[in-house]
Amino acid sequence: MPKLVGHLKDDQYTGKNRCFKCTITNIILSILISAILSVSLLFGNRFSVIQSISLTIIFLSTSITMIWLKGYFIPYTPILTKMIFPQKVLHWFGKETTSPIRNFDPSSQIPILENEDIIRYSEKSEDYVVSEEIVSNIAKNYTGQKDSLCVDEIPENLDIDDVSVLYRAEKIYLVSDDRRIHYWPSEVAIVIDLILIDVLRESITSWNVISPEKRLNLLATIRLFLQECPNRDPTIGKISEYETCCDEKRIFKTICESSDEVLFSRSIE
Repeated sequence: MPKLVGHLKDDQYTGKNRCFKCTITNIILSILISAILSVSLLFGNRFSVIQSISLTIIFLSTSITMIWLKGYFIPYTPILTKMIFPQKVLHWFGKETTSPIRNFDPSSQIPILENEDIIRYSEKSEDYVVSEEIVSNIAKNYTGQKDSLCVDEIPENLDIDDVSVLYRAEKIYLVSDDRRIHYWPSEVAIVIDLILIDVLRESITSWNVISPEKRLNLLATIRLFLQECPNRDPTIGKISEYETCCDEKRIFKTICESSDEVLFSRSIE
C-alpha cells in the first residue's frame, strides 16, 4: 500500500511544495460541488435519499484523496491557474511573478561592497568572492551568534520597523502589510546576516541612512558570493527547476558542499 501511495502521489504539488491556500481552496470547492451534487440527486427523482448521500460521500472522499495525493482535484489546475488568474490573485496564493524578493539584483549591490573591500573579483575563480577577513569573522563568531539567536528579534537586530516574521516550510520571511519583502532560506543564512551587520556598520559609513530593503540586499549579496560556509566547508552554486501548483520556478542556490545547508536562494527568470 505505501508503494502504491508513493507512486500516485505528485511531489511537485505536495509535501514541501504544497500550496496550502491552494489546498484549502480546493477543499472548499469540493465541498461546494458535493453539496450541489447532493441537492441535484435528491431532487432529480432518479435516486433515493440513501443513494444520493452515498454518491455524494463517494465524490467528496475521492476529491479529498486527490487533493492529498495530487495537491488539487480539478484537472489541469496548475496550468489554468497561471493562464487565468491576475497578479493580485497569484500574490494572495504566494505565487506572484513580480515581488521585491524576485526582483533582487546583486549587480546593483556589487559596487558598494567592492568599494569597501568586502568583496573582490577573483581572476582564479572568475567570480566575486568575499574577503578572507569577513569569512574568518563569520567562522569565528558563528557558534556564539547561533546560540543566542532569537528569530522573533531579527527585525530589531536589523533596525527594521513595522515588519513581522513568518515561518513557511523551511524558509523564514519578513512580512510588511501582508506582503513578503525578504526571506532567508535557512537559519544559517540568518545567523550569517546578523554577524555581517556589525561588519557593515563599521565598513559602510552611510549604513544608518541606507533603506532597510537595500541593507537586506547587501547582506544577501555577500551570502551569494561566500566561498566558504561557517564551518569552512566550500560552497557551490546550484540551479534547480520545479513547478508548483501556480508557477514554474528556476531557483539559484549557494549551498555548503557537504552539508547542503542553503546560504542563498532566489528565483531567477
